[in-house]
Amino acid sequence: MAHPFRSLISCCLIGASCVLGQENARPGLQIKFTVFSAKPIADLAYALPVGPTVRTVAVQFHPTARSPRYDYSGPGPLCFFDLKTDELIAEVKIPSHIKEALLIFQPQAPEAAAATPGCRVFVFDDAAICYGAGQLMVLNFSGLPLAGTLGRQHIDLNDGANGPYSIGRGAPILLRTTYRQKSYQAYAATIELGRNGRALLILMAPFYRGSLEVQSRLLIEKAPAPSTR
Repeated sequence: MAHPFRSLISCCLIGASCVLGQENARPGLQIKFTVFSAKPIADLAYALPVGPTVRTVAVQFHPTARSPRYDYSGPGPLCFFDLKTDELIAEVKIPSHIKEALLIFQPQAPEAAAATPGCRVFVFDDAAICYGAGQLMVLNFSGLPLAGTLGRQHIDLNDGANGPYSIGRGAPILLRTTYRQKSYQAYAATIELGRNGRALLILMAPFYRGSLEVQSRLLIEKAPAPSTR
């Protein structure tokens, strides 16, 4: 069993090498971010430069909600690593115009994880999410052509952000994809919103190779109060 203090030093060192070794990639990165994964990831952290030192910040995932908000100020890319093994999990390159980000982690499928451990990370401009009470945004990171119905309306999903769609207090959604000229169900659910609720539906690639059923997570939260300015 590794000594806790030695492990902490090792984690800080790998974080420092990730941060300092990439300082020419993008200096002056300042970002506020939350994280999410269809399968919460344990023991994930990132390295935060603090003056001449580097502080290790553990990241917490929630199964059906965004994480707490984290801050990063330093060179890019933003590196995440495993606290127990010191293994680098992801290097995230964040476009310069994004100041508030939702980072969506997608672990490797079992057959790929043995050869290439780590996660694929999708970066979404959280400040650009503009949707209110009774509305749905869909983030399509599935890599599949998806179309179907949301309530009584037909929808075709592009890659990335789609919507907002008005659904009132809720609506059924059915999405299909086409493979070899045949249509297959990829996702089906009923979305229910509470008072002043809004929803963010995240669609990711199927977990198993050959499957056409997308991974999904539905984040339901209260819409922020309208600005009075």
